Amino acid sequence: MTIRRQGWTANDDCGHLVQIDQLVTYYDRTPPVLEGYTSDQTVECPDSFPKPAVTATDNCDYALSLDYLETPDTQFCSHIVWLYRRWSATDICGSTNFVEQTVTVVDTTPPTLNIYPKHMKVECDKLETAWKGPIIASDDCDYDLSVKFTEEKVDGTCPDEYTLVRRWTATDCTGNEVLHTQSIFVSDTIPPYFTENAPADRTETQDSFYSGEVELSDPYSIKAEDNCAFPSVLFEEITLPISYECDYMYYRIRTWSIHDDCGNTDSMVQTIDMVDTSAPDIEQPDHVTVECDQVPPPCDVEVVGDDDYAATITFKEVKEPGTCNGYYLLIRTWRAADCANNEAIAVQTITVRDTVKPVFTRYPEDTTIDCDCDELTSVADVDAVDNCDLGGDEVQYTQVKQLPVECEHTYDLKRTWIAHDECGNGATHIQWVRVEDMTPPLFCDEFCDPDWEDDYGTISCNEEAAVVDPLVKDDCDDDPLLVAEAPEVLDSPACINDKKVVYKWWATDKCENSDSCSRTIEIVDDEPPFCTNCDMFCWPTNSYMSDANYAVYATPTDMIEASDICGAVTSVVLLACNSTEHEVPVGEKFDTTECVLGPQGHLYVHLEATDFWGTDTVAPDGLSHGRYYYVWFELKDACGLISIVKKTIWIPSHPYIYEDAVGRGDCVYGIGTENFEQNLPVIF
Repeated sequence: MTIRRQGWTANDDCGHLVQIDQLVTYYDRTPPVLEGYTSDQTVECPDSFPKPAVTATDNCDYALSLDYLETPDTQFCSHIVWLYRRWSATDICGSTNFVEQTVTVVDTTPPTLNIYPKHMKVECDKLETAWKGPIIASDDCDYDLSVKFTEEKVDGTCPDEYTLVRRWTATDCTGNEVLHTQSIFVSDTIPPYFTENAPADRTETQDSFYSGEVELSDPYSIKAEDNCAFPSVLFEEITLPISYECDYMYYRIRTWSIHDDCGNTDSMVQTIDMVDTSAPDIEQPDHVTVECDQVPPPCDVEVVGDDDYAATITFKEVKEPGTCNGYYLLIRTWRAADCANNEAIAVQTITVRDTVKPVFTRYPEDTTIDCDCDELTSVADVDAVDNCDLGGDEVQYTQVKQLPVECEHTYDLKRTWIAHDECGNGATHIQWVRVEDMTPPLFCDEFCDPDWEDDYGTISCNEEAAVVDPLVKDDCDDDPLLVAEAPEVLDSPACINDKKVVYKWWATDKCENSDSCSRTIEIVDDEPPFCTNCDMFCWPTNSYMSDANYAVYATPTDMIEASDICGAVTSVVLLACNSTEHEVPVGEKFDTTECVLGPQGHLYVHLEATDFWGTDTVAPDGLSHGRYYYVWFELKDACGLISIVKKTIWIPSHPYIYEDAVGRGDCVYGIGTENFEQNLPVIF
């Protein structure tokens, strides 16, 4: 669309005229806008799929028309649909827009059965109880379903034991399938049964049976039945001897057995005892009297007559106690019984006595021993044995000490062993032992051993030797005499400060046996010399000697005092000097301007400090502001031990810093000299 605008004119005073026109052209290039549609959908049958309410709007055309197209496709199942939807709109200028939607209806749910029979176990005669009636199938989308049923028999271990596998299957038109399987385990666990009870057990004598006085029932009249099969009855009869040594004495065992096709069985038994009533004849042993260690074994009592093989003889012995264990009675009883329990008895009495005394296991001879504690307390282990009393615990031992012979620890011992058995029979043995003291006392401490290496045998010269008297032991004398000699002090060739101290003791017992012990303690100088006044010198930064530039130490070694804890200090040597504000040339011990060693051995220290730390900062390493000189010395003692010490000289950078140090007690020794110079000496 085009619009022309006219009418803008302008003229000036001279009558000139100008006119302006405007041509406006409108374009519509924006297509309509469609709203309300949804994306593609997949719907499960039988859910609904309503058509979205789609609308169209345009920025210029307000009378749009909306076109809708729907194309269905049912494919092979009537309820499975594929639907195509299309909405389109065109404005008056021909601009078109459209939206599409695809709806897919699916069926993924299988059919269902009205009954799902469970697995079962049934007896073979109860199979009809496992059928639950007809089973039908239903589906949310397919209404024309049929159920297919199959049954498979799987044989078991016997004809009446098997498994029925039943299957129900239903499939809808999309191929969704429901399958249910039921397994029925058919078994036969009920055994067959007799229709009547077995005849009662009975006992008969051989005479009454073989004479015909008694008769047995007919064994083939017994019948049986079963829940699933038709059992037959098997009859068996066996004879078992009551004893293989007994003639005509046996059991008649009658057995009826039944079984079905699955091996379930039952049986019943009748036992008939065939017995004998004649008692056997048995021998009678004599009564005897014996010593307690000569008790005879039981006699071999036998049955008299031809039936001895058919009888069983049992033996029993009863002991009747007397006045002691060696005196008692033995009552022996033999019982002879045949297989029919017919019994005969024989009794023998044995009188037992003890008249023999005990015997010792050893007889110690007279001897002479040292009074050593081990030998003296070592007494022979003497036991006693008896022909009847075998305990060996009845030995009484005594020891009697006789009067000393020569000294207190030389004497005789009388040892006596006495034994009685339980019946009063006794025995005695005596041993004489001469005890003599021939061994000196024993030093128990290890340092008394000549080969012993004393880990504590060396001490420093500033320590005191902790030497105690050794422990003395004597096997015979409880309190031997211990005498200590005066310690012997020996000089060491290595050093004048080193010493050896020898301690010696003598121990004597009451029989004049003696021995000695010695111990050597080495005293060594292992501590180097040390400085006793290495506190700091301070230069007072006030009016005192304000025109001096150098402090002079005529004899530098007098700056310190050296001492040694073991002896004298043999030498004090000045080594070097350095400070915190200058460096000594490499290879030199002193410099030529700050800390100078003069030609006469005087030490010149420059009394100047540069406040390079600043007045408002803290000095490093805990030092106060100013310069620190370190004068180094070597100290040596008589044993060649060396130590290196230093003397510090502080040159404060400001007077108030010096005053603070004095207030703290850091400058109690002053500058250490009264000699000062303006300049260094001239060296020619």
